[in-house]
Amino acid sequence: MIPFKKSSVLNLKIIFLFLCILPFFLLTFFARPSADEFPFFTQLSSMSSLEFASSMYKNWSGRYFSVFFVSIFLKLIVYWKGFYPIFIFLILVANFFSFYWMIDKLNFTNSKKEKLLLTSSIFIVYIYGMPSLAEGFYWFICASGYMLINCFVIFWTGFLLEREYKIDNSKPIFRENLLIIFFTFALCGSMEIISSFVVGLIAVVWLTKLINTKKADNFYSFLFLFAFFCFCFSVFAGGNSIRGTHFESLSNPLLILPKLIPNSLNYIFYWFFETPVLVFTLFYLPFAQKIVTRSPFDFILKVNRFWVLLVWIGVIFGSFSIGYVSIGGELPMRINNIVYFLFLTGWFYVVSVFVYFYINENSNPNYSSDFSIFKNASVFTKLIAPLVIFLFLYKENNPIRAAYADILKGRAYNYAMQLDDRKTLLLNCKSDTCIVPVIKNPPHIIYEPALDLTTDSNDWKNKSQAVYFGVKAIKVE
Repeated sequence: MIPFKKSSVLNLKIIFLFLCILPFFLLTFFARPSADEFPFFTQLSSMSSLEFASSMYKNWSGRYFSVFFVSIFLKLIVYWKGFYPIFIFLILVANFFSFYWMIDKLNFTNSKKEKLLLTSSIFIVYIYGMPSLAEGFYWFICASGYMLINCFVIFWTGFLLEREYKIDNSKPIFRENLLIIFFTFALCGSMEIISSFVVGLIAVVWLTKLINTKKADNFYSFLFLFAFFCFCFSVFAGGNSIRGTHFESLSNPLLILPKLIPNSLNYIFYWFFETPVLVFTLFYLPFAQKIVTRSPFDFILKVNRFWVLLVWIGVIFGSFSIGYVSIGGELPMRINNIVYFLFLTGWFYVVSVFVYFYINENSNPNYSSDFSIFKNASVFTKLIAPLVIFLFLYKENNPIRAAYADILKGRAYNYAMQLDDRKTLLLNCKSDTCIVPVIKNPPHIIYEPALDLTTDSNDWKNKSQAVYFGVKAIKVE
């Protein structure tokens, strides 16, 4: 038997991962507006994006950047609803591109196929473990106000790395400084979890530099003060105070511990053992080795591994705790999606730091062969790893399997047609209470019941759509 060439095996891996990702991109074209997008459509029909953002800042949310940013796209959707699935598709593309952009910037290999393989692998794990894809990518407000902000986090981190690299090589850093300040402004005016993460990470970097150099870094001192000001400008907005009255926040943070710790551990154990995180971590080890030994940004790995591990754990538990303190209970799925993003990206960074320590502790000059079990042909790469991966793909609640089923069994298409029929019915409804049919056989990936209309005409979702369509009341039969 003629063995496969290395390039052929690499091509097959990329094709396999592409087929795993493909259905999620196809499903974007079956997504339709839902929930609070309708009251936003109503408001944006009579005001500009700036007026809308100002109104939201004063009356509902202090997220000054993400609200304005999202309103620009919502304004376009008001004029043509066909933009809705297109924008969601582009946001999914942007998320994939941001992962590739960061991996490419690490510059640990000249092979675009290797970078594409690593990007696809991490992206698959990212999609696989998301608590709710419907509230992540297929609900436009969340996709643009949450998932797109994840891309900003990656770009912000990348420009921080590039700035440090240029300083070490005595190169101009004016461009990086401006971009870092802009993304800091944007991120601190978005989700509370992300703004807290940005302020906290800047503080950690500032403290690390202070310990290493015995003096305060002027740029990070300024950046911390600027980020903290933006954070306060968002958190203490009048809109946040009004929104806070809708939740039962906890005045004593210690009361959250009995619920926070077991709930957080449940998610962490689920992500480690019910998703392919650990399997793909083994595949990541050869890439980590190349990053450690070849990347010009290896300086980010020259830190205490236990300090990095402690910070990562603190970020995860701190992110979960924000929900309990602010709303008095567990975070909604759309926020847990963000916690998973921080969990996953932080995990691969922690692994890289430990690989760096392991390599530099070994004095063997031929150390590069130590990860050969994951890189060369072996029982692991030929049999065990593919078997484990296919077991994950076979699981009944596997999102890749569900995404293909939604497309091939017509559930996604029928869902889109049912919502289009609802729209036609409401536009032509002449009665006091418009009765719409319930969604039958909905798709598993893009449909979230909590975002749909209910049988109660006084439900806020029903009332907002009634205003939008110009009818007195709406309810589901």
